[in-house]
Amino acid sequence: MLAYLSALPSFPLPSDLTIRSTWPAIELNTRRVAVQFALLTVSAALVPKRAGAFENRLPPDELELKYKSPRTPGPKPTDLGPRKGYALKPCIDGKPHCFSTSPEEFEDNDLFNTDSGQAAEWLVTPFTYTKSLADAFEDLKGAIAIYPPGQRGIDGGGFKLITETATTNGAYLYVQFESLRKGYVDDMEFALSNGILNIRTSSRLGYLDLGVNAKRFNWFAQRLGQLNGWKTTPILSQAHEEYFALNRVSNKDMLIEAQGAVPNMEQK
Repeated sequence: MLAYLSALPSFPLPSDLTIRSTWPAIELNTRRVAVQFALLTVSAALVPKRAGAFENRLPPDELELKYKSPRTPGPKPTDLGPRKGYALKPCIDGKPHCFSTSPEEFEDNDLFNTDSGQAAEWLVTPFTYTKSLADAFEDLKGAIAIYPPGQRGIDGGGFKLITETATTNGAYLYVQFESLRKGYVDDMEFALSNGILNIRTSSRLGYLDLGVNAKRFNWFAQRLGQLNGWKTTPILSQAHEEYFALNRVSNKDMLIEAQGAVPNMEQK
């Protein structure tokens, strides 16, 4: 056999013939794709994620998707929380974007806290309840749990219960609400004790709120006012003319007609 093979004639290859192997090219291309994929993965990981809204937020609308902008929650207040007698912080920045059921107090009441005959526009009426603290607390937590982001065009960014405390003497809840597009955060507090529910709701940034805090307050006034043992008072223009005028809102903007008549809500 070997002799036979050696006897076969040989045919020299043409000088211009080049034999190419495709395997090195395939290996090179595979490596290139792998490197490119790895770089894309690393780049995606390095891109900062947009500050997330709360989990119960509404889906982004067309304007939010088109004009992406950083969310601006504003600095969280450091002086919130229940005060003596389960009162809350008053509204002291002089801006029409805050409501509180707790009046401002001064050390010298005779000099600074005399009755001038006209209450501050930000001061609103506390809610009252004629049931146990535990039952009232459950009513309030239930109302917060079903609060609908986007109601009356506000709080589309959702909300989150931040603080919940309860003792035998009182209870306290602190909730943050966020706007849909800009991510503005408002702070709302609830303090229950001795048949009284104190409430405070305020924006962190800006001067006006375009009715946001009043709409939010009134949603809870309507919701709790539908329950037995509660008496609530909404925010209406009769007692808050300047707020309504500056923010260009009306009583029609404030109440949710779909909820129907609220038997335990006073409309002052």
